[in-house]
Amino acid sequence: MENSKNLYSFTLIILLTYLCEGYFNMYVLIPRYLIKEKYRSYFSLFFLMVLLFVFLQYSVEYLFFRWHNVEPGIYSFFKSSGSSFLLEFLASYFVDCIAILGAGMIVLLKYWLIKGKQKSLLEKVHMQTEVEKLKEQVNPEFLFTILHKMGDVTIDDQQRASDMLLELSELLRYQLYDSNREKVLINAEINFITNYLRIEKLYYQKMDFTISKTGDVQRVLVPPLFFLPLVQYAVKDFQEKGDSFCMNIHFRSTADFISFSCNCYSTELLESTDFDKVKQRLYTLYKDRYQLKVISGQEDGQPALYLQIDI
Repeated sequence: MENSKNLYSFTLIILLTYLCEGYFNMYVLIPRYLIKEKYRSYFSLFFLMVLLFVFLQYSVEYLFFRWHNVEPGIYSFFKSSGSSFLLEFLASYFVDCIAILGAGMIVLLKYWLIKGKQKSLLEKVHMQTEVEKLKEQVNPEFLFTILHKMGDVTIDDQQRASDMLLELSELLRYQLYDSNREKVLINAEINFITNYLRIEKLYYQKMDFTISKTGDVQRVLVPPLFFLPLVQYAVKDFQEKGDSFCMNIHFRSTADFISFSCNCYSTELLESTDFDKVKQRLYTLYKDRYQLKVISGQEDGQPALYLQIDI
């Protein structure tokens, strides 16, 4: 009976050594060294720790047999001798390493999950901040340009200026309310661009425009003021030429992508530095899931500015 109690005590001590190994590895070595990418220090201390604990287990077993005058069993380390003892020692050492490393994976997995969530949240906040900055750059420039044109028209034709002011009120309503949302319907963007082009037509009477759409644009969402810079640069490209022109804009929505196309005057439109902000916003929002290019050789003989976004 006494031998059984002694055996239980010995087993409890060995179990406690394993628990101490695991605790020290998970809550001391991993946080202080492995997570901080101090790999050399971590593995040096880890293998030294396991070595010390194996020696401790051997010492406990040796003292147990010595104090209680018990012969080592067939599975005892001290039943072996010579090279067999060395093999037993190495086997025990590597088994301890694997067991403690396996237990430490729980802490690492928890850390990776938390780190991954934090990284995703930071990336989302950063992306949203970048998008807001770009929107802030677009809005003042856009309004300043329209107000400047209205000032020019007011001198010659007050009725046209009044009509431009009415259209501008629609644009401001969209900018004050809808543009503060994270995403809006493509149809809302189309209405906004239509109002904008009406203002441009009142200012530059030699222009006309058509807007068409294919697919279900009533359900697809995009960031607000997303297509406006493309239309602005295309209009500017035509106006610099000084001739009459007609803007033909087409939106297409499918299950796989949404696309925007607009005829332009110059095939080198995208080479302008004006497009740097547009490209930056596209990359921030969609990474490599978009195509922005100028397509030449269309049916009407004019090049076309084309944007496609994979859903």
